[in-house]
Amino acid sequence: FSVFIIILGVIAFVLDTLPWVRDPELRVSDIGLSNTSVRRGLKAFEISIVCFFTMEIITRFTVTTAKKKFMFDPITWVDIVAVAPFYIGLMLNPSVDSGSASIF
Repeated sequence: FSVFIIILGVIAFVLDTLPWVRDPELRVSDIGLSNTSVRRGLKAFEISIVCFFTMEIITRFTVTTAKKKFMFDPITWVDIVAVAPFYIGLMLNPSVDSGSASIF
């Protein structure tokens, strides 16, 4: 299931790089949606992905009996590094959206 979420996240990231999504001058996309609504949807999706993986890390830490081993596991740090940019961006600039898709 996590791999499926990762694939969807990559697809959303790629969609966010399309010119009709990124350019504020273009009001309507090829599929009839405004770029603002598409970017809001992508941002909401990004937030839900980050929440999913954050909850996964917290759940794995909570249920493990070997917390020290968990904290030194390289896979744990890969997961933490994967969600950290979102939270760092949120801490550095909380007045605007952080992450890959800024809509304001």
